[in-house]
Amino acid sequence: GVLAILFTLGCYAWRLLKTTPSNEIRIVASTVFLTTVGIAMNGTSSSPFNSVFLGYNFFLLAGAAMTAYQRQRTLASPAQAE
Repeated sequence: GVLAILFTLGCYAWRLLKTTPSNEIRIVASTVFLTTVGIAMNGTSSSPFNSVFLGYNFFLLAGAAMTAYQRQRTLASPAQAE
């Protein structure tokens, strides 16, 4: 379950990082991608979400990155969004 969520977030963050023209969104996407990789690696030895600060901020940024990716896709191809 958790690995699937991390894998999905990492994939979407990577796609957003490679396709967005905005530097600000690219920074958020790279932060989410690198944090996802770090959490996945750290999760092999401990529970990385024991830190409330890390958990809240990670999922806040991950949600922002997912929203930005979906908006970018919708604006790029409105016919496919329907």
